[in-house]
Amino acid sequence: MESSVNERAAELEQAKDAFFRAYLENNATVAWMKDAEGRYVYISPNYERRFGVRLEDWLGKTDFELWQRSVAEQFRENDRAVLNRNSVIEAVEEARIVDGSSSWWLSYKFPYQDVAGKRYVGGLAVEITERKRAEQALRDREHEFRLLADNVPAFYSRIDGELRYRFVNKRYEEYFGRPVSDIVGKHVKDLMGEANFQQIEPHLMAALAGRPVSFTFPLTTPHRDVRWMDVHYTPDVDENSRITGILVLVNDMTEQKRVEQALHESQLVLQEKREELQMLTEKLLTAQEEERRGVARDLHDDFSQRLAALVLEVASLERQPPVLPELIPQALQPIREQLEQLSDDIHNLAYKLHPSLLNHAGLQPAIEDHLHHVSERTGLQIILKVRDVPSPLSLGHSICLFRVLQESLQNIVKHADATGAIVRLSGSSNGIGLSVADNGKGFDTSDKSAHRKGLGLISMQERLRLLNGFLRIHSRPAGGTKVCAWIPSSGRP
Repeated sequence: MESSVNERAAELEQAKDAFFRAYLENNATVAWMKDAEGRYVYISPNYERRFGVRLEDWLGKTDFELWQRSVAEQFRENDRAVLNRNSVIEAVEEARIVDGSSSWWLSYKFPYQDVAGKRYVGGLAVEITERKRAEQALRDREHEFRLLADNVPAFYSRIDGELRYRFVNKRYEEYFGRPVSDIVGKHVKDLMGEANFQQIEPHLMAALAGRPVSFTFPLTTPHRDVRWMDVHYTPDVDENSRITGILVLVNDMTEQKRVEQALHESQLVLQEKREELQMLTEKLLTAQEEERRGVARDLHDDFSQRLAALVLEVASLERQPPVLPELIPQALQPIREQLEQLSDDIHNLAYKLHPSLLNHAGLQPAIEDHLHHVSERTGLQIILKVRDVPSPLSLGHSICLFRVLQESLQNIVKHADATGAIVRLSGSSNGIGLSVADNGKGFDTSDKSAHRKGLGLISMQERLRLLNGFLRIHSRPAGGTKVCAWIPSSGRP
């Protein structure tokens, strides 16, 4: 009876051993056993196959003889933890053998003590290399995405279906002065403020309804200034076509808006200048025609008729000369006087068209001569003050300033009701300037229509602009007028 029980026990033990071997040889785990000193006493057949080793080569050896040192230290540290705690531990371990190949394992290590009291550390491990690589790849992608999101100039975020931030990039942190961790989880209204939220809420609702939305709105910042934001909402849809939130992309368009506004204002100014130029062109053409008609009228109706009359008088003398020689001078005197007057009138007409004194004597003598003629003709008392006029002065500069003087004095005579004027001509190393001031009735310089009416003012400005100069007019009602012209020494001649 006793022998049959022992035989039955032996059979059961053999069955257990066979089951244990079949289990170890036919599953994905690797198994091993080490003594308390870390020497291998067993490795499973799957262990041998996985790492290409043999049990007889490993028996009695430690991890430091079989693995790279960093790996062996990792194994030994976990083995000691099992022995010290006398409990099972779970650990993720890297197995890197001497030839450099590496794999990752989820290990379950446990303590074991035999009937003689000897202690061991056993282990079962399943390979998780692919999972580890996938996790690392995911971490790499997350890092790359965060790096990209944090370094774009735009605001980028994700909002869930309850309008709470689930992701924000660094731009939010910089703009709102709060760490990302403080923003994530907050409701949009709590971050944006009530006034801003009221503007964007309808667009948020539209995006949660499944429609992409783009719009621009003025965002009032925490510092109470206004920034123009270009916003794009894209519904975030899961694999089941359910809308789980909103992807948000926002660009600060404030500078672009300012540039657009400046461009618009420049276009208005340009349009105004074009209109002025068109008006100037029309007036110049009209003035040229008027001047030509005036010269033609003077030549035809005045000079031509007077010359014709002189011809007739000379012809009459030719037909009926004085009987006595002493009467010839008396007969020629009226003809001589008329020729002298005709010569003076032709000289004045030529002077109006272009003062020859500018070419031969220069700007200052031409100004002195012109002031003398204006005072003599109109009775206007004019004082000339000259200081440091550069020499030589180009003809282009001289003609420009002379025309400014002519136009200014003509305006004084026509419109100012002035009794006196002061003309200053002064120069320096930087350029030359001319000013004409009167004591007349003046006008309102803020009235743009007054400037537009005066072809002379526009023509003066254009002449100076071509030489990189400028014209300034200072006047007020009953306070007289002062016209200042300046041409830099670098102005084109």
